[in-house]
This record gives sequence, C-alpha cells and structure tokens, in this order.
Amino acid sequence: MKYTYSIKDEKLFQKLINKGNWYGGNYISLYVLSNNKDTNQIAYGVGKKVGKAFKRNYVKRLLRESYSSLENTAKTGYSLFFVCKNKANFDNISYVEIYNDVYNTLKKAGIVDWKKS
Repeated sequence: MKYTYSIKDEKLFQKLINKGNWYGGNYISLYVLSNNKDTNQIAYGVGKKVGKAFKRNYVKRLLRESYSSLENTAKTGYSLFFVCKNKANFDNISYVEIYNDVYNTLKKAGIVDWKKS
C-alpha cells in the first residue's frame, strides 16, 4: 500500500473511537478521523467472537486486500479504523462480500467517490 501506513499508537486508537466519525456496513464498522497529512493511516480490529485465530487472520487479510484494491481511488489525509462486527456471520464469507462492504462504507464516509475498480 503506497499511501497508507499502519496505526500503532494506542492513543490514536482511542482518539479514533472517541472523536472519529462512525460509519456502519453489513460486516464492518469504520471510524474515520482527519489527520492533516498526505497519507492515510489504517488499522484493523477483529474480535474473538468472530472465531479462532485462523478465521480472524483470514478476515484481516480480506480487509487488507479490499482496501489495497481501493487505495488508488481513496482520498488521502485520513486515519481509518476498520472493526468487524461480532454479530455478523463470517463462516462462508467471500472476498466479494467484504470488498463490497468496504467500498460502500468508504463511500458513505466520502473517502471513495468513484465507481468500483
């Protein structure tokens, strides 16, 4: 991911959750906060209720790939925190379902304005 860096600071996570704007999808929730930089910062959160480590890592890989395919059309200057909903069913989830959910959620947030790539 060329214009995106991962979030590693605990204070930024708390700031995103407390002061960031929330946007919901079918499978994910998105917290967005402006960071006034030329790059995006991104983090992924998948709780233990989603499943065992294998399934959680699989969902994170799907989220990363979905965002990376949309990165060229995304606006820069935001901190993003993708959180998977615990009540959603991730048993037979496909890449297309996650991709559509990420796209629609980013579109709600005004970060992606273009058509699907």
